[in-house]
Amino acid sequence: MYNIMIIDDNMGNLKVLVSMLNVKGYSIRTFTSGKMALKSAVLKKPDLVLLDIDMPDMNGYEVCQHFKENEKLRDIPIIFISAFSQMQNIVTGFNVGGVDYITKPFQWQEVIARVNTQIEILRAKRETELVLTKTFVGSVQIMADILATTKPDVFHFATRLQGIIKKMTEALNLSSRWVYEIAGLLSMIGYVIFPDERLSQYLNGNQHAITPKEKKDALAFSVSLIAKIPRLEPVVAIFNQYDVTIASERLAEPLENWTQEMIGMNMLDLIVYYLVLSSQNKVQSNVFEHIMTLTERYHKELIRVLIKVEIRKIDEKEIAVAINDLKPGMILSRDVLTDEGIKLLKTNTEITENLRLLIRGYQKHIAINEPIYVWRKEPHV
Repeated sequence: MYNIMIIDDNMGNLKVLVSMLNVKGYSIRTFTSGKMALKSAVLKKPDLVLLDIDMPDMNGYEVCQHFKENEKLRDIPIIFISAFSQMQNIVTGFNVGGVDYITKPFQWQEVIARVNTQIEILRAKRETELVLTKTFVGSVQIMADILATTKPDVFHFATRLQGIIKKMTEALNLSSRWVYEIAGLLSMIGYVIFPDERLSQYLNGNQHAITPKEKKDALAFSVSLIAKIPRLEPVVAIFNQYDVTIASERLAEPLENWTQEMIGMNMLDLIVYYLVLSSQNKVQSNVFEHIMTLTERYHKELIRVLIKVEIRKIDEKEIAVAINDLKPGMILSRDVLTDEGIKLLKTNTEITENLRLLIRGYQKHIAINEPIYVWRKEPHV
């Protein structure tokens, strides 16, 4: 049931419009004040607004502008209500963001036709959004599955990368956090082009096992795989920043002055460097000391937050859990092995929802040693 909000200070107009639209089964909310309507819209977003132009205190144009200035409300279609003789008002209404108009005195066929047109547009838009969402989620899952089945070590590295990004973006209160998280996961998909031996050397701390040129080629391969997936354009934009050198004066700017692309690539590069360095040097304090010297390469705020989220005190007491009892956020205290001794997951891997599903999927086809050993509680700062 679509929800329609009607804003008109004339009770007679409200009653007429409600009686017309109720016949079509729409859910109706009425308001005689633009201010009250705006407060209600924030709490419960309407699908469509019918808005009278001539109202005291706050006229229809002003109410419409407030809707368009609110990020949560700006996409709601607004149909203006105006007397037939006030056509100039309608032109102004279109200029401030209206999509259509209804003239007074009301004609049943006109009201229904104009409302139905906007509802059909909305329905088609939502159906398209649903298809795009399913395609987007399914495509990302396929990419992750390809990485998990062809290069398990790289997949584990990518999930660690994604986990750190999640904590950093939360600490930094960045918007559109999903963009950074998916960029972290998919940034490693291009590494399937490298031989296992060299990958193993790189992931275990040999930073020279893969050259900068090869890293660029791997990222370009990632882009070629995801470029046509709907909604991944922001992720591709981050990857395209790989070769962009950030000038020292930009590094000195507040992070809020940076674009999403700059933040994303600088954060990705920093975390990858940190993880590879950590594999080589097991003394975490030494790694942090080195990372803190890299302010000419990485933004100091990103360095600070990385260290903050990675300084962890872990209760070393383990608990044993069944595979079905694994939960996102748990940290493995031992490797996960098959009955034949094949390593599926490494110690200190954080269990994500995708990993949990992947393990349960493996369990259906191969025997996995149980129980799974995890830290008694999550790491904390």
